[in-house]
Amino acid sequence: MIDYKYFLIQNPWWLQKQAIEKDDKVVEHARARYPYTPEDILGLPLGKGDVHVITGPRQTGKSTALKLLIKKYIDRGTLPPRSLVYFGCDAVDGAQGLIDLILAYQEFTATQEATLMILDEVSSVDHWPQAIKWLVDAGRMKQTTM
Repeated sequence: MIDYKYFLIQNPWWLQKQAIEKDDKVVEHARARYPYTPEDILGLPLGKGDVHVITGPRQTGKSTALKLLIKKYIDRGTLPPRSLVYFGCDAVDGAQGLIDLILAYQEFTATQEATLMILDEVSSVDHWPQAIKWLVDAGRMKQTTM
């Protein structure tokens, strides 16, 4: 069983929505002399059940863009903070670990609301596409945008 404190560590805006302002990536972006605003990611049309994959070289701002996307939704107030979920997948062990993590989140929140789920560094998880496909095929991602 997954300890729910790990969700809270990576998603501090669940307890206090202003916590996104203190996120390292958001702070770094705000302090940049010439900040780049990733409109291609911030402007993605996000529909329920959609799965988006963002690829690119290391250290080009993908994680920052994803945190800014979370901040955008928090600032707009269009989704409850617990529906904005971020997982850094570096320590997830394989497809089953990813499935278990997502099912544990769904059990923890017990919500039928729309959810924006961001799986950062998911490519470090062996067989991650099969895990996502399994969840979609099982009907577990109908209210989720990834």
